[in-house]
Amino acid sequence: MSEIVVASFGASRSTTTRKLWKIDQGIRLQIKGIDLPTAYQVHFSNEPESGLAYPIVATSDTVEIPPALLLTGKNVYAWVYLTPSDGVGYTRYMVTIPVMLRPGVTDEQPDPVQQSAIDQAIAALNMGVDRAETAADEAEKQADAAIKSAQTAATAAATAAATATTAATAAQTARQDAEAARDAAQTARDAAKGYAESADRSAQTARQDAESADKSADRAEQAAATAGYMEVEIDENGHLIYTKTPNVYADFSLDGAGHLIMEV
Repeated sequence: MSEIVVASFGASRSTTTRKLWKIDQGIRLQIKGIDLPTAYQVHFSNEPESGLAYPIVATSDTVEIPPALLLTGKNVYAWVYLTPSDGVGYTRYMVTIPVMLRPGVTDEQPDPVQQSAIDQAIAALNMGVDRAETAADEAEKQADAAIKSAQTAATAAATAAATATTAATAAQTARQDAEAARDAAQTARDAAKGYAESADRSAQTARQDAESADKSADRAEQAAATAGYMEVEIDENGHLIYTKTPNVYADFSLDGAGHLIMEV
């Protein structure tokens, strides 16, 4: 995959990218902030104001920087050349690509032993990098898991605290209800005791009234026996029923009109 260096345009028609090394190869310039047509040209040169430029036709937002221009060690300049629908092209934007110098690579080839050592060193380095990346990924996963565990624990703690608060409130309500029930029971016991005492007094009064009535009845019966009494009534058959005590005298007779006359 080619390396990308970005040229971002804003209000200005010129911009500068990050620096590149002179021996970098396969670098593509990505153009952002411009409404690009389907096909356009980018002209590359090592000279900002003179000489000749390399024209390259681009069909996307990236275009390869000519490697030969980087190898000069000089800065690379790129001009975005746009051709509108009327067919008249013109330069619209300029990009400056700074190039840093560094020693070149010799054409002399290493012997097999040197090449093997180089290959082993590169392989070991790549393996170490892979292991480091794997370890970093694993550490990141463990950190994520620890964070999730901490979040879960915090949520559980908050839930437990809320549950404890609810339980404490329920216990307080239960205690209050129990106290109210005890008070109501005591009130009921007191009322029952009062009712029982009142009923006992009423029963005592009723017994006394009954005894008094019995005594009054006995006295009335004794008075009636002493004074004497009689009772006359007609039963359901029309018979005259006459009842009296021995000490009472009564005489019955009929007058000339057929009326019953009783003399006592």
